[in-house]
Amino acid sequence: MLTGSIFLHELGHAWGTIVQGIPVRRIMIYGGGGFCERSRSASVKQRELIVAMGPIVNLVIWAFASLSLP
Repeated sequence: MLTGSIFLHELGHAWGTIVQGIPVRRIMIYGGGGFCERSRSASVKQRELIVAMGPIVNLVIWAFASLSLP
């Protein structure tokens, strides 16, 4: 479950990267977390969205999970 959560978090970063028009080179998941590697660098404004998208995905997961509780 933790690995799946980390993967979805990294997919959020990847989604933010793709929305900015920057190709994603790879997503790596390892014991301590994950990493979304871009094919090229991003501007400060682009990085702000990319960084924010991981926690935003976590909030969406939390919201759906809390709706399933009795």
